[in-house]
Order: sequence, then C-alpha cells, then structure tokens
Amino acid sequence: MKEKTLSVTAICEGTVIDHIQNGQGLRILRLMKLLSAPPVTLGLNLKSESMGLKDIIKIENVFLSSSQTAQIALFSPEATVNVIQDYQITSKYKVSLPDTVEEILSCRNPLCVTQDERLPARFAILEIRGRVHLRCQFCEKLHAREDLDE
Repeated sequence: MKEKTLSVTAICEGTVIDHIQNGQGLRILRLMKLLSAPPVTLGLNLKSESMGLKDIIKIENVFLSSSQTAQIALFSPEATVNVIQDYQITSKYKVSLPDTVEEILSCRNPLCVTQDERLPARFAILEIRGRVHLRCQFCEKLHAREDLDE
C-alpha cells in the first residue's frame, strides 16, 4: 500500500492553484499581487507524477475571478484551480488562456507609446508552436511570454 503524505497543509476556505509549471509559482503570486494577501502558502519544486516537479499556491479566504485565473494561464497553461469550502473541493477547473490581457505586463519595445505616455499595456494572446506569445495592441510587436516582465 502506497503511503500518501501532504507536503502543504490543507486550508478551510479559499483557493488552491495546483499543477503550476515548476518555477512559476512566485511569479504568479507577484503578477497577481497576492504576496500581501491573507495567508498564502507557496510550495516550490514539489514532486508530481504527471509533471515531475510542480509548484502549488494556497490562498486562504480568497476566491479568484475569471480574469485572475486567465492570467495564471499565461505562465502555467496546465494549472488547475480548486475552490475550497469547509476543507472540501467544491469546484475544480483548468485555467485557459484569455484572448487579451491588460495592465499586468509591460511592452518591452522602447518605441511603444505605452513607454512615453505611461499607458497601461494591452496584449493579444497567441499560441505559436505550443508557446504563448503576446502582441502589443499599440505597437504590434510580438513578444514571447518569457521575455515580458511583470
């Protein structure tokens, strides 16, 4: 009989973001400005049968909006979101890439109007050969997701 151990404690109410691509957990917390949220547990480099290694985020007493879960997909398209109530999973779903994203990433093109005018960047999301790319809707420059800063 295989013994099961929990690496991260359970939460009573809140959200668990599981199956996060290894190394993206902290980036997702920063991106979504959740570092100052009520108790947050971040598990890094956890063993996963399907992924090898994964990250996990548990946020107590916080329930994510659909736009927040779509943002997670930018950095971990295979992530799942679990809604927890009274220590039980009441809803579980995979994240999906949004069509566009605004205000969370910056265009790296120094000639983009968002640099001079201090406008919030807006990107169209494209998947090219299995990789996420973002096209700035102001200057139309195409960026690999990995090249953009929060």
